Amino acid sequence: MRACPAPIFVCSLASLSGCGGGGSGANPPLAPNSVPLIVDLGPIVGGVPVGALNQAFVTVTVYSPDSTTACQTIDHIWVDTGSTGLRLVVSTLGNLSLPAVTDTGAANGNPLAECNQFVSSYTWGAIRAADVGIGGELARAIPIQVIGDAAFPSVPPSC
Repeated sequence: MRACPAPIFVCSLASLSGCGGGGSGANPPLAPNSVPLIVDLGPIVGGVPVGALNQAFVTVTVYSPDSTTACQTIDHIWVDTGSTGLRLVVSTLGNLSLPAVTDTGAANGNPLAECNQFVSSYTWGAIRAADVGIGGELARAIPIQVIGDAAFPSVPPSC
């Protein structure tokens, strides 16, 4: 997998990983195609947890397709076993530029957006192509949803 410089906050959090818990204090090596999972208070925004208590999270690296250097490592990606796909808030991408996914039907070439409906909420955002790395594996040019993307500022009533 390509290298992406780790943000400083990831390094500082890693220094705390040996605290607490019991056991030998040494983490066993990961098996191929596996990823560490963390269960905690969830992402911290402005010094306050966002309210995802006791949820499972992983870290992913998002790359511009076919780029060897344009990437962003994002921690606290919620593992939702009842859902599909990767949805990111636009601010987590920093300056990373991802190409739009476009339709191939009669209106050929129009950028796509998606509404995902849940029991008590929804997400709305542009569909972008990205290479996504997790657990030592890389999925190339997969569609992801980017919530808050300026290309689709208005949520349609049907969503």
